[in-house]
Amino acid sequence: MARRYTPIFDEENPPGEIFFGHEDFLPGASTPPHKHNWGQLQFTRGGIMELVAERQRFLAPARYAIWYPKASPTKVICAAPSVIVR
Repeated sequence: MARRYTPIFDEENPPGEIFFGHEDFLPGASTPPHKHNWGQLQFTRGGIMELVAERQRFLAPARYAIWYPKASPTKVICAAPSVIVR
């Protein structure tokens, strides 16, 4: 069963200029399409991360990262158990 995504940072008040967070995703979990007021480097410690942004699909296996700029609408999908570091 996919878990419901809840943002870990307040969109209007990020914790700082540079900040770090992580989330565990179960197989089949995904985020709804969303965008942030900051750029993100998404790194997956385990599993496979799929990121859909501006009609393009990006895949990152474990220990790889994907960068996307601020205000880019994105959706993250995890086919396997994944830990995503942002």
